[in-house]
Amino acid sequence: MGGRRRGFSYLVLLFWIAISGVVLAALGQSWSLDARRAREKELAFRGREYALALGSYSAAQGKYPEQLSDLLEDRGKGDLKRHLRRLYPDPITGSGEWGLERDDKGGIVAVYSLSTLPLVRRKDEVRTYRQWVFRAQLPAGVASAPVAASAVEPNTPFKPLFPPTPASSVVGAPVASSPFGGN
Repeated sequence: MGGRRRGFSYLVLLFWIAISGVVLAALGQSWSLDARRAREKELAFRGREYALALGSYSAAQGKYPEQLSDLLEDRGKGDLKRHLRRLYPDPITGSGEWGLERDDKGGIVAVYSLSTLPLVRRKDEVRTYRQWVFRAQLPAGVASAPVAASAVEPNTPFKPLFPPTPASSVVGAPVASSPFGGN
């Protein structure tokens, strides 16, 4: 009788180990997906920083930078201006190397990741990180850049990085009615 109990306990232990393995595998996939989402979010932040820095540089200099390091210290008009605090590595590849789009004069007009992995969250027709291009954007308050629009490839439509924010979601915007009364 003691042998049957030991056999039953052994069988229960095997089932418990198998179920634990399945649960741990599911958690591992979830953690991996969360890590990819975080890296994708960081790519959006860093790409936007590069796009704003490229736009700021072109507004200040009248041309696009020839190297990304030109964004760190701009002494073009005498005083020092930093369009970017530091050169960010690509969070997807972990490398400091970015894909670069250049205008006809050799200036950098956009950056993109060199990774061919698919995006976690699909964006329009963009399927891979390499297709997600961060083009130069003018900083807030700058009316227009002195760089000619024809300097960028003519068949490349401009797409804003983020959709415009509706006025109702802006902090401090007037609200038609409030659940708290008063308006």
